[in-house]
Amino acid sequence: MRQTEIEAGGMQPEESKPAEKSLERVEKEWGGYTYEELKFQLLLTRTRIELNKSMMMAQSQSMMQKKAKSASMVSRMLGALDYFDYGVMAYKVVRRLYKMFRR
Repeated sequence: MRQTEIEAGGMQPEESKPAEKSLERVEKEWGGYTYEELKFQLLLTRTRIELNKSMMMAQSQSMMQKKAKSASMVSRMLGALDYFDYGVMAYKVVRRLYKMFRR
């Protein structure tokens, strides 16, 4: 039955063999990338790196601005604590001096 299909114009198994041979030939003939192709790939890679850097910098700047607002609030609170500490220390000194002069 196969011979009748081949004679009738069906798929011939010999047609697939030349395609496989040409593929093998292409793989054997491939000698690597050309200098221009390598330069182009390098350019693409460097461009991707620079784009990623700029995107990360933009994201980090927005995050830093948010942190700066909260950091300024914290620094104000710490500054207020400094004045509070000075007040507490002054109170203790005055109390001790008062006790010393009272005797």
